[in-house]
Amino acid sequence: MIPDDTEGSTPPELVEPITIFAALFIAIVLAGASQTYTDASTAAADEAYVVDNIFEATGYVKSRGRKRDLQAALVCYARAVENGDWQAMAAGATTTEGLVANNWTGTGPHGMRRRFRAMGPADPMFRTLTALDRQRGNSRRARLALAEPQVPQIISALMLILVFASVFTLAFFVPRVDNNAHRGTVLIVGAVLVASLGLVRSLDRPFTGVLAISPSAMTGTAADISEDFDDDWGARLLPCNPRGEPLN
Repeated sequence: MIPDDTEGSTPPELVEPITIFAALFIAIVLAGASQTYTDASTAAADEAYVVDNIFEATGYVKSRGRKRDLQAALVCYARAVENGDWQAMAAGATTTEGLVANNWTGTGPHGMRRRFRAMGPADPMFRTLTALDRQRGNSRRARLALAEPQVPQIISALMLILVFASVFTLAFFVPRVDNNAHRGTVLIVGAVLVASLGLVRSLDRPFTGVLAISPSAMTGTAADISEDFDDDWGARLLPCNPRGEPLN
């Protein structure tokens, strides 16, 4: 219960610095979390864009069999990313270990790098394709790394302490003439600070929660290159299902 006395029990000069410091501190952390969210969204979009570029570049590969295999791997990779990678990130995965999309990037039976090795540096498209593949890999690693919370736990704990201290000092240490207005002020300030903490948490985990980044960019790329592959080769030649999982 908030006391009904008209004067606070502690000098009100202590309240303003605490509240201002809490607000500024949370604002700084919120700005950093917003940058994390923006970087994650950019990495996801860049990856989809590069996959589409690689698919277009494979059109200049002279060997029809190698072209088909590379394009099939790219279609399956895009499907695996929009499904398996996103589910893994939502569950807390922050590395490529064990993810389905790895089947289409490495040196396995259907991997792109296996095709690149078969091409060799003598092929005119080798440098272009391997450079684009490095961009794809960098974007994917950045996306996965940003799926991990970037705000240290000690900072999160400090924000909670500051919110508690601000609400506590407002509730008990401010002179009160109109209790209804005082209670309203405490509730509003508390709600704003708690909402700010929730926003920081959501932005700092860009692939989970109500603000989760969707795989829309990769979904669009997957649909586009799947259609192109179907037109050129036929969907039956894809070594994966619609989720990007290997058929064998």
